[in-house]
Amino acid sequence: DPVPLASASIGQVHAARLADGREVVVKVQRPGVEAQVEVDLQILGRVADWAAANTEFGRDYEVRPLVDEFANTIRNELDYVHEGETADRFRRAFAGDRRVSIPLVHWDLTTRRVLTLERVTGVKISDLDALDRLGTRRRGIAENWVRIFLRGVFELGFFHADPHPGNFFARSDGGLAIVDFGMVGRVPAALRMRLLRAGLSALREDSEGLAEELYAMGVAGPRADRPGFMRDLDHVIGRYGGRALPELSAAEVTRVLTGVVYPHRLP
Repeated sequence: DPVPLASASIGQVHAARLADGREVVVKVQRPGVEAQVEVDLQILGRVADWAAANTEFGRDYEVRPLVDEFANTIRNELDYVHEGETADRFRRAFAGDRRVSIPLVHWDLTTRRVLTLERVTGVKISDLDALDRLGTRRRGIAENWVRIFLRGVFELGFFHADPHPGNFFARSDGGLAIVDFGMVGRVPAALRMRLLRAGLSALREDSEGLAEELYAMGVAGPRADRPGFMRDLDHVIGRYGGRALPELSAAEVTRVLTGVVYPHRLP
């Protein structure tokens, strides 16, 4: 189909049919985008180096490593073979889980700039009216995604890192079809244990234990005020500890946490 199903800055996706009649989607990279990205990354790197040398923000937040990490991520996104390998890895990891669908990669029709995938069906999770017509419980979809995400982080050590609504399709049975594996997060075993301990400390309202785990994970910069950080964490836990989830406002919690992050120069 010459009319794309979806378009983005790096490429676009078209519906297609194989010679044997199977429905697929073909992701095609825009011509010249790789060279343009490299130019942009060079500019971004120079800005980061200038900020690190000349601004307090650049020194406190170590902006050059952030740019390097971003560069690595976007270069992986430009390699559709890498994305196909990641999709295969997810499909194997969730094989047998009837609540998750990962598309099959057609490797004979895939290159660094063209990715051909089995076409998955479902309703976009942002289309609430269609979800209601389908008879799908919104809460069930949310719980399923949280389960998938937590299993990825704490059991498998990797997770889908681009969870916008266009990448998730709901099925009538409450299952999720997931697409677009160009951006994936990885969690080493040691970090998984730190995250678990941090979560347990928060549940126990143990601000000192939570601060220790966060420092061990390297979330605080070299100039952070450790006693002040622990004190502010204690205030946050005292304010929200023990509350049931329905009583919490995501916007309010985000605002309060942001008020802790910036003064203590947390990356």
